[in-house]
Amino acid sequence: MPRRTERIERVNVRRKTNYVEKPSLVNFKKNDLVRINSQAIKQGLTHKLNRNKWIGPFKVKRIINNVNAEKEQEKGETKIVHINRLKHAEN
Repeated sequence: MPRRTERIERVNVRRKTNYVEKPSLVNFKKNDLVRINSQAIKQGLTHKLNRNKWIGPFKVKRIINNVNAEKEQEKGETKIVHINRLKHAEN
């Protein structure tokens, strides 16, 4: 039995470190051009046929914390987006 509990503790430590390190994999800065993963699917289409899921480019106005960024939309409006939905736009 002690071997099982040791293994479970090691797995829990590994999961926690992976969880903590994951959001910092991609670094965004102010004024970066990004694309946003659009989760909305038009009526009549299936998820499988939705090829155009990245919209943009948008400009990052500011980084709020490690996992949220504020993007600048048309007409000067802003919107807060989770960084898991962002990727750097190609030039």
